[in-house]
Amino acid sequence: MKPDHEKQLEQAIGEKLRALPELSAPREIALRVMSTLATRAALPWYRRSWQTWSPAAKAVSLSLLLASFSGLSFVGWKVSEADTLTKLLPQIGDWLETLNVIWNTVQVLAGAALLALRKLSPNFFIVCALIGALTYAACIGVGTVLFRQSKKI
Repeated sequence: MKPDHEKQLEQAIGEKLRALPELSAPREIALRVMSTLATRAALPWYRRSWQTWSPAAKAVSLSLLLASFSGLSFVGWKVSEADTLTKLLPQIGDWLETLNVIWNTVQVLAGAALLALRKLSPNFFIVCALIGALTYAACIGVGTVLFRQSKKI
């Protein structure tokens, strides 16, 4: 396209768009939006976004956050010291040993389950699936009957 033609097309489209009337939202949507805004405005200060809090509440919350961060930093610093770390190492070793025992137990049980599943025939799984499906259908049926009976009372 030629540059002049593009500018003329742009101007023609702009004029057509400016000539269109203003669009308004459907009544139901406008009412829903206005009710949502009203309920948000009625919320207590602590349920609103932090930017809408009063300056005093912002200052208090910010100071509490800074104090808790400072406390966590101090505790982290104290834990990292050698004396505290040497006291904690035996406890951490005990925790890790317990986790190691649990992990080994899970591995042994999973291996036994896999070995048992390999030795079973495919017919066993088909029968189990059929029993499960029939049990599910029976539960749905009994639940439906009980629900209908409760509606009659």
